[in-house]
Amino acid sequence: MAAYATQKYFKLQNGILEAQKSGEYIFIVDVQAVLYIFDSSYGLITKMKLLKEGSGRHLFSKAFSVRGGFVAVPAKKTLLQARYSEEGKLKPFFKRELHEQDIELTRYSPDRKHLLCAGADGKAFLIDTKSKKIRYIFKNKPDFASCASFSHSGDCAVVSYFNMENLVLNLTNDKLKHFTLNGVVEAAVFFDDDKKILLMDREGYSSVYDCVLGKVTDSRVLFNQWVTEAVLTGDGRYVIVGTRKNRLYLLDPFQNRAVFSVDMEDEGVTSLSLDGEVLQLTYINGTIHTVDMGHKKDDFHVNVEVKDYARAKKILDENSFLYLDPGIEKFKAGFEDIYKKAQELIAKDRLEEALELVEPFMGFEEFQQSLDTLMLQKDHIAEFIEAVNEKKYPLAYQIAAKYPIIQKLNLYQKLERQWEKVFAKARKVLEEDPLRGKNA
Repeated sequence: MAAYATQKYFKLQNGILEAQKSGEYIFIVDVQAVLYIFDSSYGLITKMKLLKEGSGRHLFSKAFSVRGGFVAVPAKKTLLQARYSEEGKLKPFFKRELHEQDIELTRYSPDRKHLLCAGADGKAFLIDTKSKKIRYIFKNKPDFASCASFSHSGDCAVVSYFNMENLVLNLTNDKLKHFTLNGVVEAAVFFDDDKKILLMDREGYSSVYDCVLGKVTDSRVLFNQWVTEAVLTGDGRYVIVGTRKNRLYLLDPFQNRAVFSVDMEDEGVTSLSLDGEVLQLTYINGTIHTVDMGHKKDDFHVNVEVKDYARAKKILDENSFLYLDPGIEKFKAGFEDIYKKAQELIAKDRLEEALELVEPFMGFEEFQQSLDTLMLQKDHIAEFIEAVNEKKYPLAYQIAAKYPIIQKLNLYQKLERQWEKVFAKARKVLEEDPLRGKNA
């Protein structure tokens, strides 16, 4: 089970829709359209009602947007914008009725130069926040937008719709590209210096769109929980993904694979943000949860340096986010020498000692084939492998439950991936035909 270190724990009365840290301030909008402004220590500075009639939004609504002190407010068909001033007041600077039906989504670009606004009428507009003019009008769609995201440079935007269409707009030349996926995109993140987009849909798929090639280059099932939000880590190497349940996924977008997942205390992530090594999560129950991703990082580096891999692994077990730290590569570099020593112990019929020696490396996929070869000399492991190969999945899980070390085998990970595929297929069938889905 993956673990992490909680840094702070805070809770509001109502569910949270949107949150963002800006300088020394933390801005939060709840489901009743109340804006809270906290200092960096979560001391309440002020709170104010953004809409007199309240929000009435669903718990995972993306209708409000906050960025760098700018606040976008959906007043039914009218878009309102305000800015938090040094005097501690929220000053309006934009008001315009753009839609024929309620506004369902707003998103600021990272530099706050643009705001994307989409409504239930299928219309979507890109607004220049400085000139207060419409910068671009997207072609009307038969359905409204489910997700929108800007590149980190702010030069590109992706808009996804509930009819599974996706539009990528290059703001430097106003060129628009279109592609369709097999599911409704709920979160999108630009990566690889904004040359690619990772799109995550409600069917469990993670897809990579190459902006240079203009096409989807990879798509696979990585989730068994409904994705809500995602954020790229500061070094640009990984993506952290929140869900409607309690699971948090950590992905390598370059290989489009899951690195690991973490089960949190609360369910329903509504926003994710990073401030250095501090990850802030907000939830539909009003919880603000921050995690120290660098917990015990220095101790981990010291133990790797002295080649005490067992102690280093214990620290990884306490804080799984260290798997994302660059120091993990030096840890993995020690495997070759350890494996040679384990082989020598095997030759002397000292299997238990060999397994203890390589145990710190058992959770790494790239080492599993070598480790599986060592462990095949255990009868119960051979029995597990036979059960998986013969697709006797209940028996395989029973054996794995009895011998937890099996859960670190490469074949066990394959079994889990197979389960996720079956789960996704069964869910889709159930949606199409409830009676048939029960037997899927």
